[in-house]
Amino acid sequence: MKDSVILTRHEKNFLLAIKAGFAFVWGFINTVTIIQSDTFATMMTGNCILLGMQTTAWEVEKMELTAVLIVTYILGSTTYEALSIVFKEKKNICLCCLVSAVLIMGVLADV
Repeated sequence: MKDSVILTRHEKNFLLAIKAGFAFVWGFINTVTIIQSDTFATMMTGNCILLGMQTTAWEVEKMELTAVLIVTYILGSTTYEALSIVFKEKKNICLCCLVSAVLIMGVLADV
């Protein structure tokens, strides 16, 4: 049987703040990318639908951008999973890598 983790109220509030921060950052990045390129940065369901519509209309440039975003999303998820396996005992290192990635993505979205 797996041990259940009991979080204190302070820890739950801290995790909620982190989740809200990520939601804010990704919402901001999504807004920038949807305005600039008519594509989502973090919503891959929407991107899969867009890719299908772009393929039907044969909009090659838009198809390439959308496909790159989908592949990058998958690679990011895979990287996080690999880091969480490698640093199983050191969850803080994974969190630091994730926070760094979010900040870098925010800057790249602005650029």
